[in-house]
Amino acid sequence: MSIGKWTWWLLVLLPASVAHAGRASMPAELRGTWDYGPDTCHIAEDVENDTRLQIEAHAIVGYEHRDAIRSVRRISRAPSAWRIVVVSDIAPKDIQRMGDIYVLNRDRLTITDGESTKTYLRCQ
Repeated sequence: MSIGKWTWWLLVLLPASVAHAGRASMPAELRGTWDYGPDTCHIAEDVENDTRLQIEAHAIVGYEHRDAIRSVRRISRAPSAWRIVVVSDIAPKDIQRMGDIYVLNRDRLTITDGESTKTYLRCQ
């Protein structure tokens, strides 16, 4: 049996959790829906909202984009902070950044690339 067939069989026969082992995951405390303020959190999901972020285990979903999580490294416990690198599905690969810093303070999430900062509130 050739290597290609072995690879195919492994992908078909292995459970999804094993096939995706080793992928970077967002910390559980960052997962959820985030927006600029409590008023925008109540806008219906089917209405265009370019400030809302949905942070999932392996992706960050925003208005017309979905970024895959490449790496996550905790850099501080107080305040809780991580360096997170994503792969954008809309930005050209040659201009994708090296990572952003995510700082969590209760229900506020601040994301910075070192030049600009955005602060989000957790939507309830």
